[in-house]
Amino acid sequence: MYDAKGFCVYNIFIFFLGLIYCVWFLPMSINLILNFIKNNNATIISLVISLVAVIVSFGLYSISNTDLQLKYRPYLVIADNTMLYDEKLILVNSPYVMLLKVYNAPAKIVSQEYNYYKLDKQNNKTLLKEFPSTNTEFVYPFSNSEGQYNRGIIEKIEFNNYVNGCVLGEKLIREVKISYNWLSSGNEKLYTFEGKWIFNTSTLTWIAQGINAT
Repeated sequence: MYDAKGFCVYNIFIFFLGLIYCVWFLPMSINLILNFIKNNNATIISLVISLVAVIVSFGLYSISNTDLQLKYRPYLVIADNTMLYDEKLILVNSPYVMLLKVYNAPAKIVSQEYNYYKLDKQNNKTLLKEFPSTNTEFVYPFSNSEGQYNRGIIEKIEFNNYVNGCVLGEKLIREVKISYNWLSSGNEKLYTFEGKWIFNTSTLTWIAQGINAT
């Protein structure tokens, strides 16, 4: 509960401390600083200029480096849904394929996992299909700073069996985890993308439940 009386007493106490400082300690501190500057004028100016230059340079470097990484580093993501051309060159919804998108710059994939599983009412998982890989792979943006790769591909009939095999209350889930580096920078910092989707049997689309990208 808010204590108005205690808050008032506290503020009065702080006010008197500030008043004592202004009346007694502040003039003494200013006098000491002025005497020091007067006796060491050239040294103080040189030190101040050097310190300011270092601070400004470090600040500009940090800003430019961060800005560079945000604008030009690669970003790998999995699209919520995949549209592919069929044999008649018509774009159709293809939920049995995961679409990996590469933005900005080439990347080196260190590891990648694509999993399909079934979740029952008690949150018990039944693994249906997995695509683990620890092989190094290089991916590139093709045009307009974006590239696309098909991942986690399963046969359409097999996928339909997964969907039809989910009884009332069960959910079809897919999970993805990708670890990658910036290929062209020499920077070994590891970036990650993790995602989880639930399949909506009414719209035949994947609904994102949790996306985490670093």
